[in-house]
Amino acid sequence: MPEGWLGSLAAAVAGGAAAWLLIEHLGRRPALVGRRLRRMTGLTDTSQRSRESAAVRGLTRVRLSLATAMPAQATDMVEAQLEQLLVTMAMSLRAGLSLSRALEVASQESARPMRLDLDGVLAEYRVGRPLEECLAAWGHRRRSRDIAFLARALGIHRESGGDLVVMLSNLAETLRERRLLRLELAAKTSEARVTAAVLVGMVPLLAVYLAVFHPILLQPLVRYPLGRLGLAYAVLSWLLGAYLSARLVRLPEGGS
Repeated sequence: MPEGWLGSLAAAVAGGAAAWLLIEHLGRRPALVGRRLRRMTGLTDTSQRSRESAAVRGLTRVRLSLATAMPAQATDMVEAQLEQLLVTMAMSLRAGLSLSRALEVASQESARPMRLDLDGVLAEYRVGRPLEECLAAWGHRRRSRDIAFLARALGIHRESGGDLVVMLSNLAETLRERRLLRLELAAKTSEARVTAAVLVGMVPLLAVYLAVFHPILLQPLVRYPLGRLGLAYAVLSWLLGAYLSARLVRLPEGGS
């Protein structure tokens, strides 16, 4: 029985890895998907092209879902790489490239998980979605206010105009200052967070110690009505203190 369970688990993991590699391989160059479909089917009319675009869009959604189904640490890594992304885009724009081409260059020079996210954004852009909407959807999937702020800034620039290089440089500087402020806040509140964790964890550890080594001391708390009332009051007080301690020492979210 355990061997069969392990075999099924290994087969499921191998199948998932193979599917991920296939989707990643096709998603790296979404523009090639359409050409491959045309070569295989030989279809050229408008309805067939719309089917081809729908197939590419479906593949893009699947790949984006897999790329963003990551823990919160991946979002933190993406936000940490966002500053360098803006700098690279500003340098590319200063060299004369278009905005979409600058995003492609930044994607090629970025590391994971940023590169996977940008490949998905570019895949959506190539099938006809506006770049600002692609970035806004990316920020929504990642639940990142920094990415959403970038999308809004590009939308405002498209409507009002101005120097895009200066705007991206200023945005990168703003993100750098916010990141440094979050690091400073985390350093200054680290002692308070450790103290809160010790105080909250001390109560259940003490209760376990008494229950194991001195159970006679806890018998009045469960044997007599007044003891049960005091135990309920103590548990509620501990829960309230744990909640307030967590709220007081909780750091703001990375995108706030």
